[in-house]
Amino acid sequence: MFSDVHYVHNKFTPVHKAYTVSIKPSNIPAGKESKMLIVQLGDDQKKTGMNSIWSDGYLSAEVLSFGRFYAGIDTVPPEISAQGLIPGINLAGRKEIRIKVTDDLSGIRSYVPTIDGNWALFEYDQKNDVLIYKFDGARIKKASKHTLTLKVSDNKDNVSTYNCNFTW
Repeated sequence: MFSDVHYVHNKFTPVHKAYTVSIKPSNIPAGKESKMLIVQLGDDQKKTGMNSIWSDGYLSAEVLSFGRFYAGIDTVPPEISAQGLIPGINLAGRKEIRIKVTDDLSGIRSYVPTIDGNWALFEYDQKNDVLIYKFDGARIKKASKHTLTLKVSDNKDNVSTYNCNFTW
C-alpha cells in the first residue's frame, strides 16, 4: 500500500454511472511510477486493480461502485500454468492444448503464442482464464517435434514467458 485506505460512501449503495477516484500516493518507488494503480479492497480482502492514470501527482480511475480504495503497485508478472504440458510430452491423439493464464491485480492485456516460430491461433476463454489451441494438421506437421512459446503481458507491462517442446 502506498497510501491510506480511503472509504468512499457505503458499498451497498448502487452507483448509476462511473465516477472518478483520485488518490495521492504517500511515496512512489523509484522507477515504478508506471506500475502504480488504484486498488479496490473487497470484504474478503480481495484486491481488484482499476485502470488508473497519472494526473497532477494523483492516480485517478473511473469506478463503478463505492467501497475502499488505496494506491498500490503491480510488479508481479502473470502466471502461466500449463497443466500436464511438460517439456518433451507426446500429444499425439490430442485435439487441443489448454493453458491457464492469470494475473493477480491489473489483469491480462495480451498474449502472443507461437508454434515453431510461427504465430498460432489460441482462443482466450476469459471466464475460465484459459488459452485453447486446437491442433490443425494444415498448420503444423503431425508426428514431429514442435516448440511452443507463449508470452503473456498484464496491464502494467509485467511479462511472463513459457516455452515447451512437444510431439504431435
